[in-house]
Amino acid sequence: MDGPLRIVALTESYDHVCCRYRLRAFVPLLEAAGHSLAFHTFPNSFAQKLVISRLTRGADLVVVQRKLLSLPELYLLRRSAKALIFDLDDAVWLRDSWAKKGFSSRRRRNRFRRVARCADMVSAGNSWLADHAVRW
Repeated sequence: MDGPLRIVALTESYDHVCCRYRLRAFVPLLEAAGHSLAFHTFPNSFAQKLVISRLTRGADLVVVQRKLLSLPELYLLRRSAKALIFDLDDAVWLRDSWAKKGFSSRRRRNRFRRVARCADMVSAGNSWLADHAVRW
């Protein structure tokens, strides 16, 4: 892509540690290069989720951080995003260590697989996470 990029990041929270270190830290560099990076938190309700395509419309690049999107959410996002990056720094396809049902989750694994496949690029926090993304 030539010229300045309009980048939209969909994050858990603007103040979440992942957003601060993996995205917000690069804002000065991006702006110095003429690009823009806008942040939006993931909507919670079904009606708000329909707004995803409106938030990302016209963006050259959309970054989804850690979120395992449902099929309808992913469909809406892919329709509006010219390019999609899935950014993760944790094994998001697994449940938390204190989960009563244990680590493994078929639903989370399937969503991870689907988002990783639909993304144009996966940005992983380490090689172990990258290996899993490549495998799926």
